[in-house]
Amino acid sequence: MLKILDYETHTRLVNRYVSLLRVTPAEGFCRPTVNELRKTDRNLFEEILSWVAKGYGTLQAGITHHLDDRESWVWKLMHQQPESTPDQGVEKTLEDKSKKRKRDISSEDEDRRASRDHKGDRRGGGRDDPPPPRYCLVCGKKHEPRCELTPGAP
Repeated sequence: MLKILDYETHTRLVNRYVSLLRVTPAEGFCRPTVNELRKTDRNLFEEILSWVAKGYGTLQAGITHHLDDRESWVWKLMHQQPESTPDQGVEKTLEDKSKKRKRDISSEDEDRRASRDHKGDRRGGGRDDPPPPRYCLVCGKKHEPRCELTPGAP
């Protein structure tokens, strides 16, 4: 349809993936997992498409290059690993990333609270001091209670 990758090259790529998944591992080693295949595929296409986006070559040429070079870094993830090695294709999910971010934010908040409790606020106030006065919307000065808004005022 788009003619960005011909059938023969796509078939070669699929056959490479299948052959890497079906390889008989040596004793004490395990086959590559489907997760590792997915990660390899993602890395391959990210690499190729970054070059295509810069205007260097085509998807067809990039895949052909990596298929012809069996020692390319892209295929290293699909090498046999010792059985004790965890799955190299497992990636952090968005949920894991958001949990880590929330944990980092909450620890920053705790650090800020602790430093404010011990040292006091930058303005010199502690936890028991009233909040600093805000500007009045009517007259523009700092005072409490605020001026009343007049009806029809912008």
